[in-house]
Amino acid sequence: MLLSYRMYKNGIFLEKVKSKESVIDFESFNPFVKGALSVKIIQSLLLVTIMLLAACTDNNSSADWAHSFVVWQGYIYHVTEEYVDNVDEEIGAVTMYSDMEGTYEGNFSNVYKKGTKYFSIRGMNTDVAIAIETEKGEYRKAIRAGEYGEQ
Repeated sequence: MLLSYRMYKNGIFLEKVKSKESVIDFESFNPFVKGALSVKIIQSLLLVTIMLLAACTDNNSSADWAHSFVVWQGYIYHVTEEYVDNVDEEIGAVTMYSDMEGTYEGNFSNVYKKGTKYFSIRGMNTDVAIAIETEKGEYRKAIRAGEYGEQ
């Protein structure tokens, strides 16, 4: 003979089933009866997730510069995709490289490493543009955009 009934205990559904052999108590199988344990597990998982997300945040990430640029004699020059052949004389070099946002002294670049050379372009005033020597020995045109620090 099988007899079953349902009841509520502390707002949680419980069910007992009586059979000929034994009484099966479903309360022991209900994870919500031991609710405190389940809540602690969920809280622990949530805390671990938050800690992992916080650890993955990189506060020292490099800047997202709007332009590739060099600074020469206090002026900023935006590097273009244009290459030039008619370079004239060497006029300077990068003295400080950083991809971290900030204001730096000297001939600074956010792209080119220290020692990268600047050249004047034959037939063009350096108030307009200069050439930057690349690692491949090519020269990219950089257009003057204004005083460094105004940008």
